[in-house]
Amino acid sequence: MNPSVFQNFLAELATKYNTIDKTRTFKTHSGSTVSIPAGTWGWSIQQSSEATELAATIKKGSDFTRHPLVSGSGQNYSGNEIPKTYVEVSKSAQHEWVYVDGVEKISTDVVTGKPGQDTPSGAFFVWSKQRNATLKGLNDDGSKYASPVSYWMPIDYTGVGLHDSPWQPKYGGDWYKEHGSHGCVNTPPDVMAKLYNLIPAGTPVFIY
Repeated sequence: MNPSVFQNFLAELATKYNTIDKTRTFKTHSGSTVSIPAGTWGWSIQQSSEATELAATIKKGSDFTRHPLVSGSGQNYSGNEIPKTYVEVSKSAQHEWVYVDGVEKISTDVVTGKPGQDTPSGAFFVWSKQRNATLKGLNDDGSKYASPVSYWMPIDYTGVGLHDSPWQPKYGGDWYKEHGSHGCVNTPPDVMAKLYNLIPAGTPVFIY
């Protein structure tokens, strides 16, 4: 049996169930709902590999039930399920909340990206955890910067993440407008230490 006969079937399943490219409805800490665009968090059906596996399974001639092969993070089959452990960041409020098993563990002011270097909105996930990293990039004037941090948790693939920021004298309010980051979520050092120890790699981060 040629696996190609399943292409349309699997494409339809992917359109219906894939979450990696979907805008999500997210219930915030206050109970309001917001739409959060696609980011790094989500999963998709591996259509080519699944077609091969499906053909091989059908050839056996027995009744079967199987979940398709998928890749990505936050895998579930309900389409829009939000787990009970996650990080929530409101750019307008300049605030961050951390929930573990549905219980709020952290509520803190933060500093997000300055205008023009805005922290991206989206459903992301912590794909790595590193201690004592050095973040490198370019300043507004083109000069290079190298900022040592004690806790680094990247959430996308362009250099945005959560980290401590001992150079920030204050957090919250309008501080980010003149003193914001290059896109990362600057978190108070003592809070970041707690956050780092609370959540594992793979935890989703919802930013709006």
